Amino acid sequence: MKYFVLEKFKYMRGYEHQMPQNEMCKNGFKDLKKAEAAIIALEFLNHRPDMVSYIIVQENEQSWPTGLGKEKNAKKKS
Repeated sequence: MKYFVLEKFKYMRGYEHQMPQNEMCKNGFKDLKKAEAAIIALEFLNHRPDMVSYIIVQENEQSWPTGLGKEKNAKKKS
């Protein structure tokens, strides 16, 4: 599984999430400890810590059902 770091911007009317511009953050991390280390580095380099926080999201490897089209066709024939 991969872990991704997102920037969470705080505004008066809500929040906005973006990917950091760092290439490693865009590709994701295979290890949670590396993602946590990236957050520490990004917090150190951030010039507005009062408006930006960072979160880690985990990639979901869910397989989607593939037989949906077959079931619809079977119902029509019956």
